[in-house]
Amino acid sequence: MSRWLNMNNERMDNDRECADRAVRNLMGLHVLGRLGPADSARVERHLLRCSSCKRDDVDLRRVTSALDLLSAEDVAEMLAARTGGAPESSGSYPQDAGRPNV
Repeated sequence: MSRWLNMNNERMDNDRECADRAVRNLMGLHVLGRLGPADSARVERHLLRCSSCKRDDVDLRRVTSALDLLSAEDVAEMLAARTGGAPESSGSYPQDAGRPNV
């Protein structure tokens, strides 16, 4: 995932279609439903007129939807496979990782 974020950050830096960095910085929180009403409305208005940010919004929603399908154990196993370590026990993870349970 960090590779995806790095590629998209680089794309955002090179993307001349949108110069509103303040809104772009709010997009992740917007997708997660963590913005207040005023900031959320600001992002929504921006998305209506900015095709670049709209594409990024769709991408972020796809990624968060995919991540919601993973359990803490799945993530631990993937991290262990990448780093060569053993997965940690599921007891070391908090039940609520900041996202609503579905």
